[in-house]
Amino acid sequence: MAERSILDVTGGHVNVDSTGSEVKASLKKEVIPGQCCIPPPFCDYQGLGTEETWNSMPVYITTPKSPTSSAVLIISDIYGWQVPQTRLLADKIAAAGHYVVVPDFMENDFFGSSDPNDEYAGLPEYLARHSMSKAIAEAKEILRKVQAMGFNSIGGAGFCWGTKILVSLLKGDTPLAAAIMCHPSFITNDEMKEVKVPLVVLGAEIDIVTAAAQVMEYGAILHDNAAIVGSESYVKIYKGADHGWTTRYNLNDVEARNRAETAHEEIIAWFKNRLSNPTAAL
Repeated sequence: MAERSILDVTGGHVNVDSTGSEVKASLKKEVIPGQCCIPPPFCDYQGLGTEETWNSMPVYITTPKSPTSSAVLIISDIYGWQVPQTRLLADKIAAAGHYVVVPDFMENDFFGSSDPNDEYAGLPEYLARHSMSKAIAEAKEILRKVQAMGFNSIGGAGFCWGTKILVSLLKGDTPLAAAIMCHPSFITNDEMKEVKVPLVVLGAEIDIVTAAAQVMEYGAILHDNAAIVGSESYVKIYKGADHGWTTRYNLNDVEARNRAETAHEEIIAWFKNRLSNPTAAL
């Protein structure tokens, strides 16, 4: 794939209000680099964790081999909690010393285009079907449960659609002590200004949904609010990366896999530095 500056990429976008109740789309049919709704390629990774049900919601749970006081909530993209690449990352975070929970916020209804010639076909209706306000309330309930289980240092990781849920959990009214967003979607500058928790944002150089320039605006906001979010908060653009590169990569593509694994290492390092008492990486 030839490299393209994100500033030269044009294409569709989806506008969603803060509750997800209004969805408007202006989308191109052709698939070009940086699009959001490219499904993850096949991966036969089975996962090391277990599936449970919490208050009627399916969750994937993966744990470290040694006791820990820290936990991480992963909020996936619209392809859901069962994506092998997402579970692989969850298992890596667990191996680094954290109890990890990956909920099914999509109610076993994962996005798939209704038109083979248009990756975005049906997306506005899909997003309208899945209330963000409902997912935010469910995430808060999960965080309360994790805290009640005895985990006193909790982090959050959001991916694409999941970052929109995550940003609403960073206002200082949840147990989250640190967070990281990868290839964010739909987040406004005003929402970023409300963040009160140490935060990292990893963006893609090639991203139609959230351009690199927009990610840098998030960085300026975090810098201006360093007294609240901490001077360690930062943003980073991954050169050559497309939207979704951390959880929708082909494990047989060495370049894509290396780029994803570099991001995974950055995620793990962030939680190691920000969450207290993790066990040693295994």
